[in-house]
Amino acid sequence: MKSFIFDVDGTLIDSYDGITESVINVLNKYNYKMENIREYILNTSVLDLFVLVSNKINVSLNILFNEYKIEREKTSNNYKFMDNVIECISYLYKKGYNIFIYTHKSKAINKILIDNKIDYLFKDVISSDSEMFKRKPDPTCLNYLIDKYNLDKEDTYYVGDRKIDVECANNANIKSILYRNNKNIKSDYYIEDFKELINIFK
Repeated sequence: MKSFIFDVDGTLIDSYDGITESVINVLNKYNYKMENIREYILNTSVLDLFVLVSNKINVSLNILFNEYKIEREKTSNNYKFMDNVIECISYLYKKGYNIFIYTHKSKAINKILIDNKIDYLFKDVISSDSEMFKRKPDPTCLNYLIDKYNLDKEDTYYVGDRKIDVECANNANIKSILYRNNKNIKSDYYIEDFKELINIFK
């Protein structure tokens, strides 16, 4: 049976405006200016950004990241679903496929799913609040889902929008589906719209 594991930020939902705003709010507290914040996050991660800033301003990474989490709660409603994504997930669900979420986003994703009445579509949701897993591109979380649900690696796909999502899939020896990023990033599939995913897995 086919199984699909989805990233959230930049994949299922467009939340980068809220993420960027939250980062800027933290940096402003320390009078630290940084250009191309959104692009930096897209290419690496929020955590990597704060590692860089922590070294620059000599403030603990934990302090910065905890302040970010507080700011992110204030902007948690600043998001919208990607075009055709709910239609796509519903299609995969009706086909009887396994559907999961693995994201660096906090457990706020659970509220988003419930508020939009789509939580039932997902067999399991793992967020960054689960401290038992290392962060992407480490494959520990993907391997956990594969082992727990006895997934067939040859028929399991991780869908994400960043290079580290593709690397995470590669490290777990499953297929990768890259959404709206640099086509030069080598992935098993590349899509610009979730209608394409429906067509691939008719």
